[in-house]
Amino acid sequence: MWRERNRSSGFTLVETLVVLTIFAIIGVGIAGSLAAGMKIWFRAKSASASSLDVLSALETVSRDLRQAVNNIPAVGFEGKAQEISFLTFQGDTAVKVNYKFEVTQKALIRREMDLKDALSEKLQGKYKEKQVASLDEFSFGSFILTKTKKNIPGPRNGKKSRGYFRRCN
Repeated sequence: MWRERNRSSGFTLVETLVVLTIFAIIGVGIAGSLAAGMKIWFRAKSASASSLDVLSALETVSRDLRQAVNNIPAVGFEGKAQEISFLTFQGDTAVKVNYKFEVTQKALIRREMDLKDALSEKLQGKYKEKQVASLDEFSFGSFILTKTKKNIPGPRNGKKSRGYFRRCN
């Protein structure tokens, strides 16, 4: 009687191994999901930090462009695909600002010069230079505003653009 009672109250070795195998499979699944979730979280955190850097740079450029002055022909607005320069205000001071994408450094650089230096064209060594953002590639674009909806020949392959705007570069 003692033997029958002992056999019916416990688990066999096979039952214990089956349960351990099931728990191991569930544990590996949970660990894999946790690892994948952490990898996605770190990737998203890294992407959001770099996008904040780019958004900050674009905000700096747009702030300067909103304060741009275009009525001094000697300084004027100059633009290329990788560089723009224009006259703007920093507080009460008029300055010539130049934004240039340096391909070798992979950086958008902001250069600033006082108006008197810009008018006297003493360009060498007078810029205050600051890196605005680290980017793989960057390009400025500009548009011409027309008053009519005529098709104006565009710069790319002679195609005509529709509407009020035509892309210049």
